[in-house]
Amino acid sequence: MENGLLNWVLLALLVTALLYRQFLVFTRDVPDEYLNEQSVIESIRKPNELAVHKSTKLDYSQGLRVGLGIRYSSYKLRNGNLYDIWELAMGHAKKDPTKSVFFDQKPVQIARLNSLASQVRKLLSELASEEDIDEVCIHKNLVFSDPEAFTVLLACFTSQTTVHIYDESCLDDQNGNTLDVQREEGDLVIYRGSRLVLNMTRTIDTDITNMSFVNEYSSEKDRGIALKVSCRANHMAMTSTNFVQTNLVSAVASCIKHFPPQHHISSDDRMAVLNNTASMEGLVNGLVKVLVSFVTGAELHLASSLDTCVALKPTIILAPTDVVSTMYKKPAGLDRLLKPHRLYSLACNRFSGLIQNKPHPDLRLVIAHRSIGSTSVSPDWRQISASLAAHVVEESGYFHAAGPILVSDFFDFRSFSRELSAQTRTHGAVAQSNELKLVNFDGVSGKIAARGYNFGKAKTVMDKVGETIVTPDEDGFYQLPVQGRWGLDGCMYVMRV
Repeated sequence: MENGLLNWVLLALLVTALLYRQFLVFTRDVPDEYLNEQSVIESIRKPNELAVHKSTKLDYSQGLRVGLGIRYSSYKLRNGNLYDIWELAMGHAKKDPTKSVFFDQKPVQIARLNSLASQVRKLLSELASEEDIDEVCIHKNLVFSDPEAFTVLLACFTSQTTVHIYDESCLDDQNGNTLDVQREEGDLVIYRGSRLVLNMTRTIDTDITNMSFVNEYSSEKDRGIALKVSCRANHMAMTSTNFVQTNLVSAVASCIKHFPPQHHISSDDRMAVLNNTASMEGLVNGLVKVLVSFVTGAELHLASSLDTCVALKPTIILAPTDVVSTMYKKPAGLDRLLKPHRLYSLACNRFSGLIQNKPHPDLRLVIAHRSIGSTSVSPDWRQISASLAAHVVEESGYFHAAGPILVSDFFDFRSFSRELSAQTRTHGAVAQSNELKLVNFDGVSGKIAARGYNFGKAKTVMDKVGETIVTPDEDGFYQLPVQGRWGLDGCMYVMRV
């Protein structure tokens, strides 16, 4: 009798487990085939190379993702430029006049930023009428933390004036046609060489708001170097990269289109961008996300620390991978019982938000950024996703690319074998503005080579040696100093050696 009852109990548990699994499989977010086909592969390749791979998310009648697809003259489409991006930001602000950019806890209305940028453009024009301006330099510690310095960035982006973001070691790169923005005794001032030419804080009127931004399109507005970044690579060398508008716009478009329509970034989101001054690559990626917020209308929060990020109650957080890895929360109470469900659900390609005490109730997406050349190993994102009950996407970038060249899929919750994990640092699909291939292929792995619309022009300057231009091969591919291998799923796996 007891054995019969036990058998019935075991049978009931087995049936429940089967029904549970079938439910998860039936309601999964994407089928296995979706995650097993994350690249389109060209049919031809060169000797000792593997074929070129590109994203499956592209409209192949248009090629790689290069622009925003802005319609003009009733029927024509164009890629868009930085003027257009700010015009879109102003369009969102007109629908909601209180819309602001937050610098930590300090809000500055977009209408006020627009007014300040207009005044700065006029001042820059007056200075340029006296002497040419090649670039306006802003220290990396100011650009996202100081509202007035951020205004200078906007003014330059909407006047085709090159912005040069630098660190302490790059002051010698400046010349007489360079303006240097500094914070001095509480005031934001501008120097030309050693000569003080403008005290911005005392010149501009910070009380005016202005919703007007006139943007009449001409092809001239698409041209010019928009951004230059430079930093000390080591005690002997300095690296710098010039980005034209197309580099930035293609990175913005690629980021926006990476997310599925039902999970796209929108004006309902609050995006917290952690100010990453540890690397210029991370800072440029942060700038791309700032521009994404302008296009999508997401409320932008520029934060100086992770604690500030989470205190702002964002729906989206962008931070370096090593910072995001610290967000893991050990479950307690009922959540300890629910965590295995969330992990198993993720293994079945189904995201589960079933959690009693969600650490950050509004958070739906975390974007982690890392350098593709970093020797660190990415954490188990399934554990962090299950802990936060939020999607996690990891981006891998390179120092002269705006935004990532590899990015994990929004629905990629897979775990990998211990053997594979021991060989790789990270993995991801090709970003929509890029193409990747492997060169010097030895039958297992090869050196990663990349090209795309988000690649700027880079150079390295060695002390007492001179400068070396970083050049691509005859097909436009840059060889990266990392080994990789293609998975059968179409993802690039970055090797540890």
